[in-house]
Parts: sequence; C-alpha cells; structure tokens
Amino acid sequence: MITPDHFEAHELLVCNTIEAHRGWHVERFDTKFFDDTTKRNLHNRKIESPLRHLPDLIATHDSGRHVLIECKSVEERNLDSPNYTIEVASLDACIRWAHMSTPVLIVWHDLSATRPSAVLTLRSTRLGAPSTFGSGDDYYLVNRKDLRQVSNRLPYYLHRLVAGRFNDLDQPSLFEVKL
Repeated sequence: MITPDHFEAHELLVCNTIEAHRGWHVERFDTKFFDDTTKRNLHNRKIESPLRHLPDLIATHDSGRHVLIECKSVEERNLDSPNYTIEVASLDACIRWAHMSTPVLIVWHDLSATRPSAVLTLRSTRLGAPSTFGSGDDYYLVNRKDLRQVSNRLPYYLHRLVAGRFNDLDQPSLFEVKL
C-alpha cells in the first residue's frame, strides 16, 4: 500500500481513479524502491537513461493493455500558479518510453492527462533549476491554459487503451524524440 505523504497523495489519488474503472490494476514503478547504491548509480548526471526517471506507476488491464503513469503534483504554495512544472530529463524519459511502444501518460494535479509528446507542442518555457528546492535539474514551465488544448481526463485515455485505440492519438514521431 502506498503511504500518502504530500507528493504521494497525488499518486494515491491517481491509483484510486484508475482502479475505479473495471479491470484496471495499479502498482508503483519508480526508483523509490531501489537501494541507495542503485539510485546513486542511476542518478549519475554523466549518464542519461530513461531508467533514471522511471514513471511513478504502471497500470495494467485484464485485457493485457498497460500504461506507464508519470504523476505531477503541485506544492500547496503553487496551487494558484498558472503553470505546471516538469523536469526536462523526466519528460525526455517519458518520450523515450513512448518511443519504445509503451503507452505513457503524464497525469497532472487536476487529473487531466497528457501524452508526453504533446507537451513538446506547447509554448513551454525551459528554465534552469532553482537552487532552493527540487532535484537541481532544468525544467519546463507548462502553462495550464495551453495544456488544456492537448489534455483529456484520465478515464478518456483508459477507455482508449482498453479499446486498443491509444496509439492513433499522437504517437511520437522520430523528430520529437531525443535519442
């Protein structure tokens, strides 16, 4: 069971939302469960790998369909901000997973969901990491208003997945993926 703290509360909400739909099951999928040595080795800044930024959750359906979920919560002090943030390396990892024919969704604080490649189509601002919080990596500011143009509610994507109609939505093309 996921123990809710501030950031994991959003993951728990996403889990409950997915599992409320018949046939869906959710498990943790991130690096939080790796031992310290493995985490340190994966987070070596000289090596870029999608394993460094595993999505938070994996959801599977009784039909055999699956999707990786990257949960993006908002700190309470930023609830009124017009932007969401996502680390550049995290978005890049999500796109790499999607390029390997693995469905990936970014689920935002309001439970809207976005394909990773769609985030690249927005007028996002890339910034250097602030020195006072976070991982120390560069990140994108994604305008919430612009995000609505390329997002849907999470259940929409779950139904598309079960119907086998996920890949026709916006499969990333090679020019969008940094290999």
